[in-house]
Amino acid sequence: MANATPQQLLERAEGHIDNFEWFLAEKFLRKALSKDPKFSKAMDCLSQVLIETGDIAGAKEMLKKSIEVAPEEDFNKYMNLGQITGGDDAIQCYKKGIWIMLKIKQQTQNNISRNTPLDLQLCQAYCSLGEMYLTDACYDDNAEKECHDSLQEALKHNPQSAEAYYLLASMRISQKMNPDALFFNKKILSTLARTNGSY
Repeated sequence: MANATPQQLLERAEGHIDNFEWFLAEKFLRKALSKDPKFSKAMDCLSQVLIETGDIAGAKEMLKKSIEVAPEEDFNKYMNLGQITGGDDAIQCYKKGIWIMLKIKQQTQNNISRNTPLDLQLCQAYCSLGEMYLTDACYDDNAEKECHDSLQEALKHNPQSAEAYYLLASMRISQKMNPDALFFNKKILSTLARTNGSY
């Protein structure tokens, strides 16, 4: 593999990832980056490997480098960085990832359609954002509104999201609005029944 291109090394690493061979995957990804230090796809892939091996600090560093090199190439890097970061930094990551997804949706003329794979990812992203306002950012002045608005956006992209209803129920419980919480808990059960338990 001495003459392999960075793309070929990435593909070799992906094969090892499929077999859960993290350290072999890391070897090929670092080799790819030694040949092309700005190969953002290899950085994104390596960050996932580092998360799997428990090197969260290394994964954060790699994702930040990828964002610096190719800030709008892929929304997943923002979502992944948000998941391993906390506080306002995570919120900003989620918002940037959502912005890129919405831009892709508009460019692909799927702005009206619902329940596309991208819509499901948008729903998940909005749920992650809403959850931040229930946890890390719960004391922010606009936390309740931001949480509610994020979860409503999640349901626009996937009206069958049990996760969004669960978070709405949690929000209402924290607000001591138990009748509303009960309503959303019932929505969870009916949604799970329609989707064969898919959350």
